[in-house]
Amino acid sequence: SAGIWLVAAGFGIRREGLVTPRAQRHLSDVTATARSLLTLPNPDPRSHAIAELMRPRAGELAWSR
Repeated sequence: SAGIWLVAAGFGIRREGLVTPRAQRHLSDVTATARSLLTLPNPDPRSHAIAELMRPRAGELAWSR
C-alpha cells in the first residue's frame, strides 16, 4: 500500500511532527529502528533504522562536527 503511516514517541525519538522519509521504507525498518533504540544488533542487513525519527547521538550532532 502507498498510504502507510507510523506514530513514534518516546526516548530516542525526535519531536518533529510530520516527517517525510528520505528513502523508501519497509516494515522491517520499523524492527531495525526499535532494535537500534534498544541498542540491540540488527540481524537483517537489508533493514535499516529510520534515521528521520531518531534523535542524533552525541557524536552525530551537526553542530558538534
